[in-house]
Amino acid sequence: MAKVINMPKMGEAMEEGQIVSWMYEEGQAVEKGEPLFEIMTDKSTMEFPCPESGTLLKILVECNEDYDCGTPICIIGAEGEDISDLI
Repeated sequence: MAKVINMPKMGEAMEEGQIVSWMYEEGQAVEKGEPLFEIMTDKSTMEFPCPESGTLLKILVECNEDYDCGTPICIIGAEGEDISDLI
């Protein structure tokens, strides 16, 4: 079952963040714990570990734009899975 990944809250005071770069492209397999993207907060830039293993089905946000914590940023699921109800 596909899972929507939201902009993480990397600290108590963090309200928004930016995806600096994605480590994978849509359609590529991802592994839980491997870096999924680089995120910039108001204090630092760090890698965010992938919370699920599967396929990066859809990237929902642009790099270098500010997004509130909790904003859907990507969808991970099984290769070929229908995610039309999640977009």
